[in-house]
Amino acid sequence: MFSGDDIKNRIESVKEELQLTAKSLAEKGKTTDRTLVNIKSGKSTPNAKILYYWSENLGLNINWLLTGKGDMFKSEEGFAAQEASFIVKRLMVIESSMDRAANLARLEAMKAVIEGEIALEEGKKGIAGELKANG
Repeated sequence: MFSGDDIKNRIESVKEELQLTAKSLAEKGKTTDRTLVNIKSGKSTPNAKILYYWSENLGLNINWLLTGKGDMFKSEEGFAAQEASFIVKRLMVIESSMDRAANLARLEAMKAVIEGEIALEEGKKGIAGELKANG
């Protein structure tokens, strides 16, 4: 398990070790400065995409970043590093699927609201027609 404070501290260690600015660290993760600020403030955690790009672009050991176990950077021997990279890629696919599922759920909810509004309007028209006929 990992905590936001631990990740924040390890991100600061990476910045110091590689002498990176916050902007360049964000760029290496193919994310924005704002997202990095949110991660460092504990409002969010790095998503799979950011982890993947930090691993690829900086040689960062994602296991170390998340848990503090192992070395800060991937070793050259790296079967475990290759495996971690594969796992992060799989997480990206899962995250993407979750995003699509969430978007689909939002569309379904919007559809239900629209259908409800249409039914409500049709009901109002029906009542108005009955009142005219009886009135």
